[in-house]
Parts: sequence; C-alpha cells; structure tokens
Amino acid sequence: LLGAAKSQFVACSGATISNIESNFKTEPSQLKALNPSVQLVTISAGGDDAKFSDVLAACTDIGPFGPLHRTDSDCQGQISTSERLFPQIQKNLEGLLGKVHSEAPRARIMVIGYPRLWPVGGYSGGCNFVHQDWQQWLNNADSSLDQTILNAVTNSKVAEFVSTWDAFSGHEVCGRPDGATQYVNDLQNHCPGGNGSHSFLTCSESYHPTPAGYIVLRDLIFDRLNYDLSPSRRFA
Repeated sequence: LLGAAKSQFVACSGATISNIESNFKTEPSQLKALNPSVQLVTISAGGDDAKFSDVLAACTDIGPFGPLHRTDSDCQGQISTSERLFPQIQKNLEGLLGKVHSEAPRARIMVIGYPRLWPVGGYSGGCNFVHQDWQQWLNNADSSLDQTILNAVTNSKVAEFVSTWDAFSGHEVCGRPDGATQYVNDLQNHCPGGNGSHSFLTCSESYHPTPAGYIVLRDLIFDRLNYDLSPSRRFA
C-alpha cells in the first residue's frame, strides 16, 4: 500500500492479501498506515495468493533429466491448481478493498494489474528454461488473474483498476536482439539471504520488474492521475 498523504511505502514482498491485513515478517499490518487524511492508496496483490512462485517452479524445465526436469503435465497441473484459487482471491481482495476504504474513506484507491511477462506467442527455443508453449500458458493464466482482480475491483465499488498488461511490450524477459531495455528480471539463480525465498527457482527478484520496469509502472499511475486532474476533466 502507498499512502500518498505522507508518501508512505509499506508494501512487503511475498505478502498475500491476508498478510496485508495482518503482521507479516517483521512488518505490522499495512492497514495501520491508513487514516482519514490519506488521499491516494495503490495496491498490487494476488500473485502470491495464486502461488505464482510454485507455478514458475513447475514450469521451469532444467533437465532433461534429474529432479528439476519438468513436463507439460507438471506445468499445466500447477497452473490449474493456481486457477482454482482465483474465486477465493477475488473474494479476499473485495474484502481488503472494503477495509481500505473504511480506514481511508477519502482516499482514491488504485489497484494495479499485472503486466504480461512473455511476448505474445512466446520465444521460440524457450526462455529461462520455460518452453515456448508454456510461456503462452503462463501469459493466459496471468491474464485470467488480471480479470479476477478487475472483477474484485468492480464489485468493491470503492476502487479503480489500472491495467499494466501491455506496459512491458517489447521489453519482456529474456531480452531482445535489438538491445531494448528489459523491464522484467530473468530467472535469478542467486538467492541472497533474507529475501524470503526458499530455492533458486523462487528468488524474489525473478520475474519482478527491473528498476526501469518500476518507472514504467509509476508513470502509468501518474499519467492516470494527471489525466483526471487536467482542467478539461475537472470542469467537463
């Protein structure tokens, strides 16, 4: 959560929706940062509830033999397991948005969607040990999660959804021959201590935005705010 009244950043890596509402790791409930004077709150949540790291681990084929070899059924099976969680994620997010509104009734609440990580159709030959077909499966699952988040926002009637789906287009994982700046980290194989990860397949940096990617997401939010605050919008 980002409370714009004091520019407080209280988000925590690895937090589920319920973790946002309670103590998590060494952090207190993020809702404690809210009060009636807060004017803007941004939220990004749902990926950890959907066990995104488990999906990536099941769809990363470091093989072809040994304990890290993965098959189509491994990847598809974990994606299906994740998607079965979506109805509960929607319900939990609707509840969270209601609590945010209750704590900060004057705040504009912006819920940030997830960007597409792989190019449409995927990379031929694979990317980060994720086969081309699997990349498309992951994009589809990510899109379904975005729709789940949008449904929660719509049903809450107190928040708005900011789509970032195409924000990283041309700057996805695995880089490009033209040298375009990556907006997403590739699979990271170094898990520094204290980052909340359990294995090298789930390093917290993997598939998260790079600094350049975070700037793109920030600018999307600022563009939305600037557009709505423009004179033509204010006095229309």
